[in-house]
Amino acid sequence: MKPRFALVFSFILSLIFGQILSLIFINSAQADSKKNVYSCIEHEGKPITVVDTTRGRIQLIVWQSDYFRASGWTPEKRCQEVSKRFQRFSDNDTLRFIANGTINKYKVICVSPKSSDIVCQEQNLLMTLEPKDNPVEVMRQLFEDAVKIGAMPIRRSQAVLDLDKYFAVAPLMDAISPIQKPPLIPEEKKPPQKPSQSGTTIECPPILCD
Repeated sequence: MKPRFALVFSFILSLIFGQILSLIFINSAQADSKKNVYSCIEHEGKPITVVDTTRGRIQLIVWQSDYFRASGWTPEKRCQEVSKRFQRFSDNDTLRFIANGTINKYKVICVSPKSSDIVCQEQNLLMTLEPKDNPVEVMRQLFEDAVKIGAMPIRRSQAVLDLDKYFAVAPLMDAISPIQKPPLIPEEKKPPQKPSQSGTTIECPPILCD
């Protein structure tokens, strides 16, 4: 009797274990299906950072601004790199708000999981701006659609974009294939380092300092 009972008990345990594994895989698949996917596409001859949400594809940034031409990075390269950063922050659950700030006296745009007391640091850096840039104006230029529908209020010289609220009402795009790697044009060599106003050197192109 004991061996038979042990066999039945073992069978029941295997069934329970199998059910648990199935639930784990199902929940994992559902979570992945709800994740936002960021990519760089070409639309109407311009590189654009887009996000695929449960609602559909939404335009985030059109890379055509003159603010970054002195950085030495082509629009395609900026689009590819910043799109990767969006995805990394999204996967790490640190991407909810986008705001301007400063890091080591450099003007930057960064991300944050919260809307108040946003502090820009190297670990949440999205991009670094040129010293001459007006950060609020750069935010307006980059996130044109968000500005058009009033999804990016300005407060105390800081523009803060709530991505969740924007994604809930933003106009949808038709699905377009992402730009394939390598980028549309060969990568250029990084420009020579330029001295900053404080006398130190910038260790990477202003748009993409790590």
